[in-house]
Amino acid sequence: MKIIDPTTSFTKLTAPIIRGTLIKTSTFHYYEINDNINQKLINNQPEIIIYQDGRKYKIQIQGIEKLLACNKIQETIKTKIDGDFKEWEGNTTFNYSNQQEWKKTVQLPAFLRICINPPFSFI
Repeated sequence: MKIIDPTTSFTKLTAPIIRGTLIKTSTFHYYEINDNINQKLINNQPEIIIYQDGRKYKIQIQGIEKLLACNKIQETIKTKIDGDFKEWEGNTTFNYSNQQEWKKTVQLPAFLRICINPPFSFI
């Protein structure tokens, strides 16, 4: 196993680290935690080391003792909602400044925070 990315978290990690957590590093790579874990970090911008062994990746996060399996996310789309974001419910459709249109189909609790032209990253 070799070190491929000694870095830090680009954004603050305030929620517990669980399977499926997405981490954006200061080197602008995205990694998805693919291990069973549920741990809150003391340092919310921890040092991170990414290891690679063939096609498999592991992530070492400051404050977590074990290496965690992770996936490197190869493709992201960065854009902004075209206009104001007021809420979503049911099958809300989002129009983005890059001319894409996305429709929410998963039933989640309503998100009621109002945002003005918020940025999004789709992974």
